[in-house]
Amino acid sequence: MRPYGDKYQIAFGHGRIEAAKLNGYEKIWCRVEELTDAEMKKQVLVENVNRQDLTHDELMVGLEQYRKELGLEKDFYRELSRKTGISRQVILRHYTVEEMYQYIKEVGSTIHFKPTIENIYIVSALPKEVAYAILVKTDDMGWNREAVRAVKNAMETLSEEVVHYLIYDKRTRTPHTVIAAISTLPEEQQMETAKMIKTRGYNEEAAIAFVERVKRGEQVQEITVEDEYTETLETLRKTMLKIKTWGAAHYGILGDTGWSEACEIFTKIEEHMHHLKLKEWDKL
Repeated sequence: MRPYGDKYQIAFGHGRIEAAKLNGYEKIWCRVEELTDAEMKKQVLVENVNRQDLTHDELMVGLEQYRKELGLEKDFYRELSRKTGISRQVILRHYTVEEMYQYIKEVGSTIHFKPTIENIYIVSALPKEVAYAILVKTDDMGWNREAVRAVKNAMETLSEEVVHYLIYDKRTRTPHTVIAAISTLPEEQQMETAKMIKTRGYNEEAAIAFVERVKRGEQVQEITVEDEYTETLETLRKTMLKIKTWGAAHYGILGDTGWSEACEIFTKIEEHMHHLKLKEWDKL
């Protein structure tokens, strides 16, 4: 602490002093020094950065105030670290995240929550527009940190066309594990494989298995849905619509639960036909 008029001002150890008060201490030993305002700010900043509850915004306010006071402009990370005692990696991490936050604001964010520091830092090495697209996709898909890292790593080998299809296209909802699997394919096979996975409606497990078959050299070929299959499904959907429109009264002959049972039957038929079609695809 430092002399402050007829009192003293705490520069470092606020938490320990409060803890001592809570434990009944009326007096504690303190080190008193003549500190300038700049030195006080430094001590407060160094103490605050070690607080576990310190937010990114709070830390950035402190870092920026001290950086401006020191007159540091370009390549200031090392010097700011030396002056504050804060790790250069910590300072670089927070300034990198802050730069991405500002970019998000500039482009008009479609992200409805503030991306985590961890996720922003993971994608920060990518071009800003790609990093932004991944963060938007993360919001849409609910990806965790590991998923974001897997997608970021996949960017190294995915073609630009596939990146736009899997990441930028909001209609394409591909699991991160499948994106990672597609990235292991030769570039000339990536786009066709990604589209086939979507066309065939594969779930995550089936999609990854399909990628493995492509890697083994099995031909990826376009599938044309048979007219008979399409017409049958369309007939089922029309019948199903009538069931929902007519209501339970028209199925009284089947009993109290006849209407809901009829709906379930037609749903199961449609699901089974789709399953059979996927099995036919898998034989190719």
